[in-house]
Amino acid sequence: MAHFWWILLPLVSLLFRSAGSQPADRCGAPLHYPNTQLEDLYLQHSDFSSGVQVAYKCRPGYTQTAGRRVVRCERGRWTELQMTCEKKSCGSAGDIPNGRFKYEGVLYGERAHAVCNRGYELIGDTFRECQSDATWSGQVPTCDEIQMTRELSRRHTSCTVPKDRNKNLIMNNTKTTYQYGDTVSLACVEGHHLNGSAAVIKCDESGRWNPYFPKCLWIKCPVIHIRNGRVRPQQVRFQTSVTISCDQGFRLIGAAKLSCLRSGSWTEAFPTCVPEGGPTCPVPVVDNAKRISGEASVYQPTHSVTFACLEGYVLSGSAQVTCGQDGQWQPELPGCKPPAVAANKCGATPRVPNTHPKIDLLHPAEFEPNARVVYKCDEGYIRAGGSSIIRCVNGKWTPVTLTCERKSCGNAGEIQNGRYVYEGVQFGDIVTAICDDGFEMVGRNFRTCLSSGWDGREPVCEAVQCPEPPEVANAEASGSMDGLYVYSSAISYRCRTGVLVGEGQIYCRKNGTWSAPPPQCKDIVCPNPNVKMASRVRGFKSKYVYNDVVTFVCSPKMRMQGARTVTCGPNGKWEPDLPKCLWK
Repeated sequence: MAHFWWILLPLVSLLFRSAGSQPADRCGAPLHYPNTQLEDLYLQHSDFSSGVQVAYKCRPGYTQTAGRRVVRCERGRWTELQMTCEKKSCGSAGDIPNGRFKYEGVLYGERAHAVCNRGYELIGDTFRECQSDATWSGQVPTCDEIQMTRELSRRHTSCTVPKDRNKNLIMNNTKTTYQYGDTVSLACVEGHHLNGSAAVIKCDESGRWNPYFPKCLWIKCPVIHIRNGRVRPQQVRFQTSVTISCDQGFRLIGAAKLSCLRSGSWTEAFPTCVPEGGPTCPVPVVDNAKRISGEASVYQPTHSVTFACLEGYVLSGSAQVTCGQDGQWQPELPGCKPPAVAANKCGATPRVPNTHPKIDLLHPAEFEPNARVVYKCDEGYIRAGGSSIIRCVNGKWTPVTLTCERKSCGNAGEIQNGRYVYEGVQFGDIVTAICDDGFEMVGRNFRTCLSSGWDGREPVCEAVQCPEPPEVANAEASGSMDGLYVYSSAISYRCRTGVLVGEGQIYCRKNGTWSAPPPQCKDIVCPNPNVKMASRVRGFKSKYVYNDVVTFVCSPKMRMQGARTVTCGPNGKWEPDLPKCLWK
């Protein structure tokens, strides 16, 4: 109950302050920090009075490792959050007699895959996942000796047809009935991701799908908090956008519209709202210090401020700072340490991009002289050089020289009859699969580079199939002998009787349709081509059929009107019309 009132009192204070006079120095929504979130009772407020405190907590799956979890609104600016949160550890996933676990890791979100020794088979979950409550999902599976009698009984085991009530799941290689050992490949429709299972499920000996049947959840991007601005809407998902605007008296620096990508990240960096009239620096606030010069309502480039520590505190850093052209104080704001810290002790560990310190919960916020702290790379990053250790020397931390680079997943593989289009090959990058002309995708068309490598499986590009070609009366067809009519397959027709009218060969196009309608076999006969005062010099026949050709010549002293050569056409008429012989 005491903990409840400790969190509630700042909010009560906020309500009473807002009911009275309106202080000049107020704060907007608290800032966003990695792996943390505000306590729920502060989420509905975006305006806070000076002096009000708000509390943060670690996101599900993370635990507090150092620092206080409270920040204060001071003169229109939030103090910096000192709390750090690291992924929870689940420890060992258990022991499997006649088998073992292969670990991706033991931290939140990582998996341990069960593997049996030769001659044994896995019964139960194929993997366990480290959950937000620091426990492993599912149960420890068993490895049973393979027996012939059991194998025979399994052959009669069947599983029910999987059903997807939300219609967001794509199931490949579907059947009307499933027997033991059958598998179904799963993928989500665009804008969703699998949650709670693997991309392939298998019918086990108990007649159940293993792992359990998953769900497809919307891909969502993190909530954006803009100081002195507004974001609409607050929560978005894949392929939707947010619009950002600034409060009156402020202007936007950065993109006014951000879109949510399939990776769950935003297309642009978060913008900022700065006062109109050029860049300004935030109000400089140093705990346990006072400003002895440079007091101003707005701090613009070249403005300087000088600090002096209160009695009993020792200055750390430069006493004078200047507002830079980029709106940042140069050098960084100093600190005023209490005597205990000033006596060669060190405060909070420094922040370094792509790294974090490995600190136990028992570590204090202040460190004794010669204290040693080890840094490690963030998830998805790998050590590229430098030392991972810093030490507290004369009240200051030695520099962090550790550098971490994004892990590389390398080549995503080869796709027969297709290819990958790469955004990149490092952690967080996405490759998109594209099939060649005449082939269509089976499976998910993109893969993401994770800390463990490319996720998912390589998609398959299958040849487009055309429907079975229609039969043609009185004709023989030749071509595909296996009954499959795939892209570029050709069918040839030959008439048993009559004349072939139309295309004698048709082929399967890349869109799954035939290149032309099927031909016809017709008995086409044209009338005897009699032209007065003319003789036939080519094409003497008793019967004229389709495509037969006749050439005429007029008698002496006569001239020809029309074409000398005509052909028996598909409608049983001469093309062009028969000529005439006229007197010269």
